[in-house]
Amino acid sequence: MPRSLLGALSLLLALMPWPAGAQSDPLHNVREVKLTMAEPGEAARSCGLNRQALESAFFAPLAERGIRSVVSGTGYRLLLRTTTISYLEESCVSYVEAKLLLTTRYQDSANQQEQSGNVELWANGGLYASDRREHAASVERAMRRLGGEFAQRWDAAN
Repeated sequence: MPRSLLGALSLLLALMPWPAGAQSDPLHNVREVKLTMAEPGEAARSCGLNRQALESAFFAPLAERGIRSVVSGTGYRLLLRTTTISYLEESCVSYVEAKLLLTTRYQDSANQQEQSGNVELWANGGLYASDRREHAASVERAMRRLGGEFAQRWDAAN
């Protein structure tokens, strides 16, 4: 093939518009994740938080899109975390966070060895305060909102 034709073909490919959500997006084609969340601590339990309820609230929008939670077999790990304190007598404050991590291998140029590590693909969180009697429902809504935001980000990539 003549050089001028190769150059023109390369330029055409470089200028070609690629569809939104093309494979360069790290959430493209993510279909399975390992969901990880620690059991709530004593303060969180006293404020009514329950791990299964929080996981379900977060994952509901993802399940609607066909994303599955698996025990193993994927490099994608969805890490959910709540940190809760009791404030005064009848108030609770929780920091709620969700992260999608990808475990991957890379070449460490410092020692010329293959290493493994985590890459953060998405993260979001917030602080929520409410009356002790309403706190569990408030944090579950926060988890559902975070799950919805992740799902929207996933929609844009797919």
